Amino acid sequence: MKTPQLDTSLALLCATLVAAACGGGSDSPSGGNAGPSVGDSLTGLPAEQASELEIRQKAALNASTALGINLSDAFSLQVDDTGLGDTIDDSDMVDEEVDDFMQVALGLDGSNASIEREGNLITIDLDDTAICNETLADRAGFMDDFEECLQIAQQFLVQVDAVTDDTGRIHFLFQEQPVVSIGYAPNLGSYELSLPGFFQMTTYINDLRGFAGSVPETLTGALLVEAEVEGNGETVSAARLSLHISQALRIADSSTNTDISIGQSEVVSFQANADDSVSVSTDMGAINALYDISSESTSVDEFGNVTTESTGQSTVALAVSAVTAQLDVAADGQSARLRNAGIGNAPLSLQIDGEQALSLTLNEVSMTLSPESIDFDSNLTLGLMLGEAFAESLTGDDPEGNYTSAEAAVSIPAGSSLVDQDNGSTRVDSGSLSLQVSATGAQGSVSQSFDASAGQCFDDDDSDSGELQLVECDPR
Repeated sequence: MKTPQLDTSLALLCATLVAAACGGGSDSPSGGNAGPSVGDSLTGLPAEQASELEIRQKAALNASTALGINLSDAFSLQVDDTGLGDTIDDSDMVDEEVDDFMQVALGLDGSNASIEREGNLITIDLDDTAICNETLADRAGFMDDFEECLQIAQQFLVQVDAVTDDTGRIHFLFQEQPVVSIGYAPNLGSYELSLPGFFQMTTYINDLRGFAGSVPETLTGALLVEAEVEGNGETVSAARLSLHISQALRIADSSTNTDISIGQSEVVSFQANADDSVSVSTDMGAINALYDISSESTSVDEFGNVTTESTGQSTVALAVSAVTAQLDVAADGQSARLRNAGIGNAPLSLQIDGEQALSLTLNEVSMTLSPESIDFDSNLTLGLMLGEAFAESLTGDDPEGNYTSAEAAVSIPAGSSLVDQDNGSTRVDSGSLSLQVSATGAQGSVSQSFDASAGQCFDDDDSDSGELQLVECDPR
C-alpha cells in the first residue's frame, strides 16, 4: 500500500501553526460584565437633595454633552497622529441637535410634557408635538408622516433615574419596554440599546406602515457603547471607547433552525492614555451558535448564461467558551505586550451536521513583542484538529491523499525568545519550539515534526511546500 507524501497544503499548515502560535494567548477568566458606569459625582449633590427641575436640567446638559462631545472626542483623539477612529461628522452640530432633543424629551424649553417624581425616579410623558418637531425625529425617519410620528411618540415615556444631581441614566420606554438607556456624568457617556424593546418598537412602526415582517421567537440582550474622556477645558488628554454586550444576547427561531447566544461581554475596548500609550482589549463571554447554511453550485453554458443551483443544506454548531485578549502598545510604538489572550478553558468547537469539523485548544499565554523579537512570558500550547470537512482541503494537487482528518500541535515554553535574523530566518535565542502535524487519508497516514532549540535558526524551505527546516544562523 502506498503511503502518501506530506503534500504542499499540509506542510503549509505547519508554518501557519507556528505563525498562529506567535500571535495569541490568555491570562484571565472568561466573560465580561459591563454596564453604564455613571458612578458617583465628584461635584454633585445626592439626588434626593436636588429638585426635579435641577435634575432634569443637568441630565439634559450632561447627556447631550456625553453623546455629542465626549463620544466624538473619544473617536477623534490623536495618538501619534493617528485617531482611534473616524471623527463623527460635525460633532458640534450633533451636540446641538442632541441638546435640543434632550431639552424637549425631559420636559424643558417650554415643553408641555407631564412630569412626575417618585424618590429619585422622574417620569416624563412627552409633549408629542414638540418631540416630532425636533431635528432628531427627522433623522430617525419619523417625519415622513407627521401623524405617524405623533402615534409613535404617544407610545414613549422617558424616565430619569438620578444618582446625584448631575449623574444618572435616562431611559426611553416604548410601551413600557426599555429601548434606549443613556448613562450620563461629567466626561462620561453611554448608550445602551435593548433588543427586545427595539424590535417591539420597529414591529409597531412596520405595522403602521403596512410592512410585513417577523420577529424571532426568542430575542433578549442589550448592546452598550461607552465613551469617557479626560482633559482640561478644550484639551483631551486620554479617552476610552468600548462596545459591550451588557445583557446576555440570545436570538432563537425554530422556523429557521437558528439559536445564537453570547454571554455578557466586552466586545472591544480602546484606551488611549495621556502618555500616548494605547491598549486594545476584548473579553467575550461564552458563544454558542446553531444555524443552517446552504451550498450552491454555479454553471455557465455556452452562451454565457449563469445558473445557480442549491446542492444541499448543512447545520453548523459553533461553541466557544471565551475569547480574551489585551494588547498594550508602548508610547513609542516600538514594543507591546500581549496578554489575557485565549479561548477559555474548553476547546473551540465547530460541528457540521453533527460531525466534528474543527477543534482548537489554546492555553493561557503572555508574550512581549518588538519589531525584531517575540518573548514568551508563559508556556504556549496550541492544538488543532480538523475533521473531514476541512482536512480534505489539505489534499491540494495530490488526489491520492484524500485526507479525512488532521491534527497539529505547537509547544513553546515560557522564557523562549524568537528573534528575526537579517537573512530572513528566525533564531531561537532561548527556550525551544516544537511542532507536530499528522494527517490520515485513504491511502494511509503521514506525519511531520519539527524541533528547534536555543541557538538554532529555522526558516521554510523556499519551495511551495512551506515546510520548516533548520538553517544556518547569521553570525553574531
